[in-house]
This record gives sequence, C-alpha cells and structure tokens, in this order.
Amino acid sequence: MIGPELLPIYFTLTAIVSGAVAFGLTVSFIIGLFRPDLSFLDFILNLLKLIPNLILSTVFVVGITTIIFAVIEKKVPVHELQAELNIKKSKATISLNKSDKNSTKSEGWSPKDLPSVPKGKKKISRAEPIIGIIFAVIAIVLFNFFREKLGIYYTSSMGSGWEFVPILSESAIKVFLPFWNTVWGITLVFSFYQLIKGRWTLPMRISDIIRSIIDAAVIVIMIKGPELIDFRLLLSYSKPEVVESLTPVAEFF
Repeated sequence: MIGPELLPIYFTLTAIVSGAVAFGLTVSFIIGLFRPDLSFLDFILNLLKLIPNLILSTVFVVGITTIIFAVIEKKVPVHELQAELNIKKSKATISLNKSDKNSTKSEGWSPKDLPSVPKGKKKISRAEPIIGIIFAVIAIVLFNFFREKLGIYYTSSMGSGWEFVPILSESAIKVFLPFWNTVWGITLVFSFYQLIKGRWTLPMRISDIIRSIIDAAVIVIMIKGPELIDFRLLLSYSKPEVVESLTPVAEFF
C-alpha cells in the first residue's frame, strides 16, 4: 500500500502520533487516580480499561495514518515523491509512447531535474505539520471515544484530591462533532501533504485559504448553535464549594 519513498516518514509519523495519543490517555488515567472516592477495585478496573483503550487508540491512529499515506501513494506520481523527498536515482523509467500505453522508455536523470531548495517563506517547517497532526488525532480520539473524561479537573490544594466536573453538553457535542471531525480530517490530510512537499506552492496556499474559510464557518455554526457549556451539569454537582469555585471558569469559557 505504501512505497519505499514514503515508508520512512510513515513510520516516523505513526510512532510520534501513537506515542502522543498513548501519553494523553495515560495522563488522563493518572489524573483519575486523584479522585477522593477512588477505591482499590476502581483502580484495578480503570487500569484494566486503560490497556484496551491504548490498543484501540493505537489501531485507530495507525489505520488513519495508513489510509492517508495510501491515498497519497496512489494520487501522487512516484517521480514527484522522489524529487520532493530528495531521493536520488541514476535513472527513471518514464512512459513516453502515447500510442501504446504499455511501452516505456528509459531516460537519463540529472540532479538538475530536482526542484530548487525552498528558502524563506517558501519553506515549510516540519514542526508545524507534525504538531497539527498530533493535535488533530488527539482531538479525534478524545471527542469520539473518551468525551466522558472531558470536563474540569479541580483541586482546592495540591495533594488534597481531585474533583472531576463534566460541563460539556452531550447534545451540543452531537451537533458539532460531524463538523469537528471534518475540520480535523482536513487538517490531517493537509498536514501530511505539507510534510511531504516541504514547500509552499500556489495550490497549497489556495487550499490553506479554503481550509481557513471552513474553520471560520464551523466557528459561526458553533456560535449560532446550542451552548457547548452546560451549566446545569455544574450546578447539579454535589459539593457547593466546588461549584462556587468553578462557576467563574465555566462562565469565562
């Protein structure tokens, strides 16, 4: 599914994103250990849940990454990938006979055929698309599979135990989630393509503008849509002192 030109970057990105998701789930598990009402049985059950959650998330990340790279492998010509990734070969076989699609002709290759090294604003930093991929995958995993863990984690003083208060409206999330997934999916594809190209081109800049317009449209939908923060969940919390402390935070968001 994925050729040798893309395999190195495929393995690197898969390891980075899988590690980031595993780290996020592990941190969430550790935070859950500070609950004051946590019993030893709850700890064992949460620990047993962590293992399949890590496996599920890793499989999901590897699957999404593989699909994206497989699409790029099919849609982008091999010689373009070789040029963009600076993989030099002495000869390239190019089909030149238009009357017979099955006939091919070998043509000499020169380093001069490679595009010039991008400089200044034309060059894309590798850190930018990698960070975009990591955050998009984490967001997809959290909001699609573990949104019950999203909320406010509160402690009055370090070491005194943590309180978890869910404040996100489930009905609002169900309305917004298809739009979020669309935005995150576009971010994944665009970031992968940025990483492979390594340079800004006119089509890429136009695509980035379109992507920004889609982001803005989703924000408008969220502003006009149902409230994402559900104050009823906060006000129904059993400890008044926690509600009093967290109300300003919830009102801010």
